[in-house]
Amino acid sequence: MAISTNLKRLIWIDTNAASLAFLFLITLRHFFASLFGLPVYLITIMAIIALCYAMYGWQLIFRKDRSAKQVLPLIIGNVAYGIMCLSVLAWHSDMIKPIGCAYLLFDASIAFLLAAVEWQAYRREPVENNAQ
Repeated sequence: MAISTNLKRLIWIDTNAASLAFLFLITLRHFFASLFGLPVYLITIMAIIALCYAMYGWQLIFRKDRSAKQVLPLIIGNVAYGIMCLSVLAWHSDMIKPIGCAYLLFDASIAFLLAAVEWQAYRREPVENNAQ
């Protein structure tokens, strides 16, 4: 069964955000590492995570037989990414610059917000869609 237009729109927003995050982070990873006060490898890992997330989102968008239940990995991914951002902030608090701290807090907030909004949209889906 098809998922609702509202949930499709959220998937599009989330997937495009992950795609843009990947492009910016991977292209400008050395700049961001210097700006944020983080190692380049961490920026690269964040870019790769965004790429994986975007790839799953794009395949979900273009699938003909998608169900609302297939959105759950996106929701879990957002929560996990938010926790990862906070963990990086805590783990590297001795070296991170204030703008890096602000970026990670902002990124975590966006991830948690998207997870919450997607969860609410998922819960509003008809029962037969959630049962698949």
